[in-house]
Amino acid sequence: MPPLSGGWVRPVLLAAVFLVSFFWWQNNGLTLTRINLAHPAAPNEMEPLRILQISDLHNKRFGRGQARLLDLIGQAQPDLIVVTGDLIDARRPGMENALALLRGAQAMAPVFFVSGNHEAGSGQTGDLLAEMERMGVVVLEDRAMEWSIGPETIRLLGLSDPGTAWADRPSFRLEAMDALKSERFQVLLAHRPEWFSEYTAGGVDLVFAGHAHGGQIRLPVVGGLLAPGQGVLPRYSAGVYQEDQGVMVVSRGLGNSLFPLRLMNRPELVLVTLTGEK
Repeated sequence: MPPLSGGWVRPVLLAAVFLVSFFWWQNNGLTLTRINLAHPAAPNEMEPLRILQISDLHNKRFGRGQARLLDLIGQAQPDLIVVTGDLIDARRPGMENALALLRGAQAMAPVFFVSGNHEAGSGQTGDLLAEMERMGVVVLEDRAMEWSIGPETIRLLGLSDPGTAWADRPSFRLEAMDALKSERFQVLLAHRPEWFSEYTAGGVDLVFAGHAHGGQIRLPVVGGLLAPGQGVLPRYSAGVYQEDQGVMVVSRGLGNSLFPLRLMNRPELVLVTLTGEK
């Protein structure tokens, strides 16, 4: 094959720059996904509640001290922030970027956390949770608490991730938290979306989950192509899902782990504005 002539050099270089820029943007260009959710089980008189979800950071850095992430959170003006696991990565030790994000987020709104499979498999969970509690983050590992919004009160629950898809049924653990007995509106933080039916069977009204990474590569109509725990063409990869009375919000997340690239699937924060059906 003859060498490229001088006339080809510039187009090739421009194409290379374009591709590098495009893939950088696909994997680092942050977006805020806004969802308005009128839930039939939410208190009718509740003022709109702005819930910001963070998921699957995998200890990735978005600017010095997570400046780009924190700026986007500030723009969202959340009432509370829920974190649905995998802030760190079991394959890459370290939690500096995760803690920088939590420290900045906690200064803006109350933060609630549940673990993901990478926390469970990292060997760093104890240190991470201790640092969180020191900065005031509420760790909801297999426990529930009530949280007041003006005159109304909702119930926040969290399921820790066992680090494997094969574990006790989530509905059993929700039963231990008296989820079925509560008359409050119940919001569950859980890492894995594939257990949606178990969550609704356990008495939960609204679920926040992650883990699927948006299916890594997203195509029009088809959606995500591959997700851990769900395989090819996952049922739950991103967005809002409903089953009977239960609603689940699945974040595409922020970082990558085993599979290093995203395509048509930019990293996201999710802002849900929750109201009752009036």
